[in-house]
Amino acid sequence: MADTTENKKDAQAEKKVQTEQNVQVEKEVRTEKAQSETHKRERSDDEASDSEKADATKKAKVDTPEKKIEEAPAKPKFVFGATTSFGSGFKVAAQSKDSTEASEPAKPAAFGSFGSGFSFGSGFGVLKAEPAKEKDAEPASSSASASASATTPADKKDDTKDSSPDAAKDTEVVTESGEKVQMHKQDVKSGEELENTVFQANAKLYQLVDIKAGWKERGVGVVKVNTDKETDRTRIIMRTRTVLKVILNMPIVKGITLHKGFPGSLQSEKFIRIIGVDENNKPVTYALKTGKEDTSDDLYKHINDVLTKL
Repeated sequence: MADTTENKKDAQAEKKVQTEQNVQVEKEVRTEKAQSETHKRERSDDEASDSEKADATKKAKVDTPEKKIEEAPAKPKFVFGATTSFGSGFKVAAQSKDSTEASEPAKPAAFGSFGSGFSFGSGFGVLKAEPAKEKDAEPASSSASASASATTPADKKDDTKDSSPDAAKDTEVVTESGEKVQMHKQDVKSGEELENTVFQANAKLYQLVDIKAGWKERGVGVVKVNTDKETDRTRIIMRTRTVLKVILNMPIVKGITLHKGFPGSLQSEKFIRIIGVDENNKPVTYALKTGKEDTSDDLYKHINDVLTKL
């Protein structure tokens, strides 16, 4: 009896387990069906929306050509130069040909803002009207030349007075304070008017001031070897480049010693040394440096030639 009751209990437990499993399977099947139905609905909705979009695009494609076809005749055909001011000039030129034959040519409009009253190209018609004006202007120019030739000699003298060199020399200058100052051009004499320049070159002048102080630069300018036209005396004169101040004025006389080169210098070949006497009868030593060795050789040669002739 005990075995039968246990078997019954086991069978009942197995039935419960099977029923529970069956219920779970039914639930899963139901949920799968529901999900599949929802997927089908979503797909159908998507397909419907896609079809609607496709129909809309087809309608739009079909409608747009009709609109283009309808709008095409409304657009005016573009022709280059038809509506611009540039093309209007050719019409003006064509009209000006007929107007010049029938009546007097019209005067061109005054030049103003671009495109306002003057169109580019209108000058083609004006150019053909200019020869007629030139023909009319020829008698007037001939009469003007005749009147100009009829001026009296007194008038010509007055003109020459105004254009005299003295009048050109006088200039009026206004200072910072506002005062007007009359400037007169003056001829400055350098004292070399009666001399012939035998040789000249750009150079730099040095002077030996003292044994302790050494050499001192006097300035840069043009050194000249001048000979007097009357007395045939020769001197060495040098002025500064800007102020034209005399920094060397030594007559070439007996007793002057001339040396070539400068000991202790890296550019000794460009130097010439002159030892002479100043106005106070004191010995003076000068050194002239040129830009090239050939220039220093020429200067040395000209001074030495004068010394040998003394």
